[in-house]
Amino acid sequence: MATTWILTSLGTTGLTVTLNIYDLSDNSLAITSGAMTEIASTGAYKYSFTAQDISKDYFFQATGSDGTVVSGIVDPNNDIKKSLWNKKTLVGSSDDMQEKLYDDDGTTVIRTHNITNSSNVQLREGIPNSTHLVYWGKSSLTTLTEDQIEALTSNSLEYDKVRQYDMASGAAEYMWICWKAEFGKQETTKFIDNSTSLSIGFEDPITVSVTNGADTSNYYAYRSTATETSAKNIDVLDEEIDF
Repeated sequence: MATTWILTSLGTTGLTVTLNIYDLSDNSLAITSGAMTEIASTGAYKYSFTAQDISKDYFFQATGSDGTVVSGIVDPNNDIKKSLWNKKTLVGSSDDMQEKLYDDDGTTVIRTHNITNSSNVQLREGIPNSTHLVYWGKSSLTTLTEDQIEALTSNSLEYDKVRQYDMASGAAEYMWICWKAEFGKQETTKFIDNSTSLSIGFEDPITVSVTNGADTSNYYAYRSTATETSAKNIDVLDEEIDF
């Protein structure tokens, strides 16, 4: 932690100087009769205020053994420090998003807050704030309506598009993968055959409005370029592009 020095000049060298420090929020004594140390033989004296709470303001009074009294405000730049301290925040690196308030040493956590949305649901880092249905399966159709998307053989509630999509063997049909548009678009070369690690060709997505309960949103629907008869496990990687 950074040190706050209290410096005062009494004009006389060799004095014994004691220091009282008051918390201005309630006038209580934060330091009682602290011993100040002379700087060389200058008649100036110093005190290291290591117990300072940077969120508070303080008043000091130094008394020399010759009866001289000097007083003042501790660290007149404290408002600037408090402003910086209050802005020391960090979004957690775990899935659950948190705001952490740090002391001025940059490492000591003073306070932690969970970050939630307006519905008081814990937010998660780097992904949307809630789950949405994704749909996948095979179809002979080259385009799909909302009802046809919802009729695909598989669906799952997901936080994002990144997962493995399994396609069953059967007739020669197109493979379809559909997710909410807020999950982002995907490069069509980034649909990967899990067994070979090779790209499976997909077309640019069509956009279809899909209603789930009270939510109506656009979905991106991706279709494989070629039909497929064998079973496939398709990995969608965590790579997003902007169109």
